[in-house]
Amino acid sequence: MKRKLIKQGKGGYTITLPIDWVRDQNLEGGDDLTINTKDSTVTITPDKISIPKREIFIRADKIETSVRTLLANAYRAGFDRIHVTYTGDKDMLAEIIQEHLLGFEMLTQKEKNYLIESVAEPSYDDFETIMQRQFHIILDIIRNIEGSDVQRHAVMIQKYDNFLKRCISKRFFSPESGPFFWQLISNLTQISRQCYRLNKILLKKKKIFSTKEKEYLAEIEKMFALLQKSYFSKDLSHLMELHIIQHKLFYEIGPKLLQKNQEAHYLMYLARLIYLANSPLTGYLQIISS
Repeated sequence: MKRKLIKQGKGGYTITLPIDWVRDQNLEGGDDLTINTKDSTVTITPDKISIPKREIFIRADKIETSVRTLLANAYRAGFDRIHVTYTGDKDMLAEIIQEHLLGFEMLTQKEKNYLIESVAEPSYDDFETIMQRQFHIILDIIRNIEGSDVQRHAVMIQKYDNFLKRCISKRFFSPESGPFFWQLISNLTQISRQCYRLNKILLKKKKIFSTKEKEYLAEIEKMFALLQKSYFSKDLSHLMELHIIQHKLFYEIGPKLLQKNQEAHYLMYLARLIYLANSPLTGYLQIISS
């Protein structure tokens, strides 16, 4: 898209803004815009972002996983009102909303039609705070993986996952960094889920880690701490050590541990998930440092 520069009196210049963009932002004559310049790039941002509420109509069956997937993806996609035609258990629907849709509530019900709407979402400006909280919670899960709070923390991580992805869909991130952040958030959630799976096995079988398993888990904790440190400091150099630890756990220590205990594959997979999270983090850090 090109625009001609129009010369005004006293040395000023103007350009016209794309009408579709003006309408999408709900702007009118006299509204204030913030203009930022960097090298040859000019960025124009409305001072008051007023985006109309988006609605979606979906039909859900009675299967819990199907309902959860439909609602979570509508939420992540940035819809503010979700109209659901649903013939299943109302309590199950309410539980899904509470556990997965941060800031949303079921407002109205007419026969088998429900309106689920945003009523008390956190500010999208809290993205970074919540992102850092994810790291803190997961590190605590790893350190206390034999404890009784892992499930509760894993549920919170999933709820945060959905909200953070919703922020990305709402375009509160640049198009360049958004995909990397989306993948990083997914990786963090997978790490917490794997911890929860391992925790269930430990509690069910009343199992206690052996000395070798505790040593392996301590290395996993180091890996995640490096991932956290790299994100917080926005410094790629910490990830090199993560690669070194991953190679040792997967190709040296892991196979020997697996020979003695088949359940060690849960620990090995956890290490693998942390390693995979370093890729989108690397991509994001490269973008912001360029």
